[in-house]
Amino acid sequence: MCIRISETIVSRLAPVALLLTGFLLAGGIACGHGALPEKLAQTAEALRRTPDDPRLLVEQAELLVEHGDHALAKNNLERVDVLAPGVFPTDFVRARLSIDEGDLALAEEYLNREVARTSSDPRPLALRARTRFSLGKRAEAFSDYKQAWVTTAHPQGDFVIEVADAFVSGGLVDEAEQVLRKGIEVVGRAPSLLTRLVDVEVSLGRPAEAVIWVEVMQARAPRPEPWMARRAELLAQAGNFKEAREAWVALRDHLSKLPNLERGSPALRSVAERVDCALREKPAST
Repeated sequence: MCIRISETIVSRLAPVALLLTGFLLAGGIACGHGALPEKLAQTAEALRRTPDDPRLLVEQAELLVEHGDHALAKNNLERVDVLAPGVFPTDFVRARLSIDEGDLALAEEYLNREVARTSSDPRPLALRARTRFSLGKRAEAFSDYKQAWVTTAHPQGDFVIEVADAFVSGGLVDEAEQVLRKGIEVVGRAPSLLTRLVDVEVSLGRPAEAVIWVEVMQARAPRPEPWMARRAELLAQAGNFKEAREAWVALRDHLSKLPNLERGSPALRSVAERVDCALREKPAST
């Protein structure tokens, strides 16, 4: 009998990596390596014209953290607290500094203050969720993720996946499914979201629902064969054995019509092995 062990969604979640996954996923400044020096130069020029602008000082502090200039960032934050105490997210930036320096407990304290200062900004909630997750405070982290999710009007795909994966790791699979479905509505049918949703539907014991999303992926993928195989497997898992076998036969015929060079690629050789394995098994009755 042929057995294929699929990767589970839980194995994708690395709690420590959550602190490194785009600290501003929910909004704000996000710079690639090439854009960062340019943005720093622009902010420095703006501050030469208005050196006591607290908004610019906070923006520059965030960029300096990204650049690794912690001392200069701290100086900016101290100036902002004198110029406009309690108005700008200085504790949020200090939390990021503390995370960079490895002090997660101190980062949580700063984030507690920032969340209390502004409950409408999802960024500190998301960062506190990541921090608490890494501190082992899973229940508090899940609560923060839920609040960050409902206060994020336009989530990015990476944040959708982060929240969904966190929920799955805590056994909150229904919540993860709701997050992914909402994310697909907002972000669109990104392959990363669809793949996660397939895994979640399977873990919820709904392979027939998973088939629907696999068919979407199959239609959109430049190389549909792995998704054709996944569809056949899920049809069998849903108890549709006749349809599953027909899907395997169709995939076998599809592969046979491909050029030898394509058919001989490692990815398609693997698919062909799955086809042979499935078709060698005795057909199950529906």
